[in-house]
Amino acid sequence: MINSSTVRISFVFPILGFFLFLILFAFDLNQTVFHLINGLSQYTGESLWAALTLLGDPAVILCLALCLVVQKPRIALSILPTLLIGLICVYSLKSFFAIPRPDLVLDSFNLIGASPDSSAFPSGHTTGAIAFATLLLLNYQKTYLHIAIITLSIVVGFSRVAVGAHWPVDIAGGLVLGWLIALIGHFFSRQWQIQRTGERNMGLLLLVAAILLLFKNTGQADLQALQWVISAMAFVVSLTVIFRKPAIAKI
Repeated sequence: MINSSTVRISFVFPILGFFLFLILFAFDLNQTVFHLINGLSQYTGESLWAALTLLGDPAVILCLALCLVVQKPRIALSILPTLLIGLICVYSLKSFFAIPRPDLVLDSFNLIGASPDSSAFPSGHTTGAIAFATLLLLNYQKTYLHIAIITLSIVVGFSRVAVGAHWPVDIAGGLVLGWLIALIGHFFSRQWQIQRTGERNMGLLLLVAAILLLFKNTGQADLQALQWVISAMAFVVSLTVIFRKPAIAKI
């Protein structure tokens, strides 16, 4: 069963998302806030924000979530329907709203990496990061972990503004959508049980995800080494899961 306290904690994401919507639209601050956040790389350097935005890539999230198949199998089960629902929702909303990205609107700003060809709203990276964070919150009880998970996932979301790929309003949309699809994905995963065979299948899926991540073009060429490290970690974990002997209990 879902712990009610962890569900309440996860409400920080939609609350923050709706608050951002309110502030940005009420005071017409979308471009102003964009420039404030986008200018941070002048003081911190570009590599920090590029690394953070990589953590929101769906392939990275899939690898990280499936790496938890032994310790937290519920997260590994939940991430599959969550990402599938998320992809459908994100691209449907992008097509419906068709909001242009900053590079098509602004003449001067800091663009780190390549700007995607798709529309802006909502941010897919933010949606994925918040969805993964919500699943983590639902499955871990430690307060210090909650603080770290919430902080990192929100920073990953706003890194999309820092690299110049999204507007603040896109991040607000990702905060709400990511939280919602995670709850739906978690609900669906509660209908399934995972036995040893299922665990091996998860390991095989993780192996495939690790290989795909190894060769995926994330648009952040300077961070290819980090991408390879995550892929290598996922590869090692996948082999451990596939060949480990102890059976996992039902969940």
